[in-house]
Amino acid sequence: MMKSTLLYLLAASLGLFVLASTASAHHSVGASFDTSKPIVLKGVMEQAVWANPHAHLLIGVKNSNGISETWAIELGPPNALIRGGFDGRRLKQGDEIAVTGFGQKQGVTFNEPQLSGREAPELAALLKVVADRAKANRLVHATEITLPDGRKLTSGELWK
Repeated sequence: MMKSTLLYLLAASLGLFVLASTASAHHSVGASFDTSKPIVLKGVMEQAVWANPHAHLLIGVKNSNGISETWAIELGPPNALIRGGFDGRRLKQGDEIAVTGFGQKQGVTFNEPQLSGREAPELAALLKVVADRAKANRLVHATEITLPDGRKLTSGELWK
């Protein structure tokens, strides 16, 4: 009886430790993105990066000089998006979309993706592109996406 109680307490403690360390590693939207200044981007779909903990869309947006710059659009977890009816991998290269969201706060840095080495080389390269967009201050936390067919996905569908 004493042994099973001790094992139960040990398992519960380990579970709490894992939950606490996972929660502290995740960033807060308000801490990383400027929620007081929503921005709207209209661009052309380049690629979907469908990996945990967040899916991303890479879109080409023309700057004031007419030159296309790649922006990374941060979404929710891939499985939650699919359960909500959205699979960004169905967007085709060249599809025009509009994104409303929050840009990065000035001075906020994002960590390089922690890769295990088991990722496909293509995925590792795409995750590096997302990290590079964050370094270039071209990362947006999406609150709404207008798809090519005019459908709008809102925060509830993007962040379940």
